[in-house]
Amino acid sequence: MGAFGNREGAAVALPDDAAIQDRLASLAARDAAIQDRIASLAARVAHLEAAKTPMGVAPPPGGGDSGNAKLRGVDIPELHEQPNVLDGCSHVYLDVGSNVGVQIRKLYDGRSVYPDAPVHDIFDKYFGKDHSKVCAIGFEPNPHHTKRLKAIQGCYQALGFRMSFVFAAASSTDGQATFNIDGVGWANEWSSSLVATDKISKNKGFFKHTVPTIDLAKFINNVVARRKIPAGVPPAVVMKLDIEGSEVTLLPHMMQTGVLCAERSQSVQPFPLGVNISFIEFHPMSFPAKSKEAHALYMLQNDLNEIVGLDTDNCKPTNITALDDETFLHDGKPFPDGCSQFK
Repeated sequence: MGAFGNREGAAVALPDDAAIQDRLASLAARDAAIQDRIASLAARVAHLEAAKTPMGVAPPPGGGDSGNAKLRGVDIPELHEQPNVLDGCSHVYLDVGSNVGVQIRKLYDGRSVYPDAPVHDIFDKYFGKDHSKVCAIGFEPNPHHTKRLKAIQGCYQALGFRMSFVFAAASSTDGQATFNIDGVGWANEWSSSLVATDKISKNKGFFKHTVPTIDLAKFINNVVARRKIPAGVPPAVVMKLDIEGSEVTLLPHMMQTGVLCAERSQSVQPFPLGVNISFIEFHPMSFPAKSKEAHALYMLQNDLNEIVGLDTDNCKPTNITALDDETFLHDGKPFPDGCSQFK
């Protein structure tokens, strides 16, 4: 695989030396500004880890319900060493922050069941009109949603779809962490997060729960990128990321590990295919207005596409979009025929 820039083709007229020097100076200034942003984000990540914030490394394994942290019976810490559960999947959808699982149901049940959901346009563009062969994996640590997600998993697997839920929080490490559950049942506890904030901790039903964590970048590099892809169908990976503020540390980690590339040069990554598009909900409001975390998230929200697009020699960048499809938040749609035993 060669460079991804537009560097071959018909000859063009060359600008004069002064114009070239002006252009080089402009590019150097732009690059320095972006490098400053990257350095600021890296410093923030280091600070958070050193301070052992709720987004950092949790206590070592030994407590909590580790039996929930499985993908078709595979323990999370061992997942990357097992036979690849995504072998044979041309298309993959990663639903990071599944809540009650409605986005995966939109993928398989389509517009006829979930009309006017904005995510359908992304699914159709990258997967085509037939989503029945798309492999989907959802990540959700909230134990209050586990029963429903297991019912969805049982139903759709019985119907022949290749999908599973991982009952763990997406993170920059494999291990355990404290998950802060907001206790607002009427809203499906949708602001629950690895991030502890005064906003949710004041809720009447708020409580903390130890959950497994999975290194999402490692999962993508070791499982998604290494899957055996059938010949004849151009592959695609679509990722939703909605993790209520935890993206402040996860996104820099994903950039550092080369995950936010649709394709990587084989000189730097032997398994070159990454994430084609990621639709992300940013949550700067999860933090105090003048905090470093809020500042970092506003920076990521504004500049992430530009930052991941810097290394054009080695990375065709992931398309980052701020789509936030909250339609059918409570779902409420009946299960498909043949799934009565899973309701």
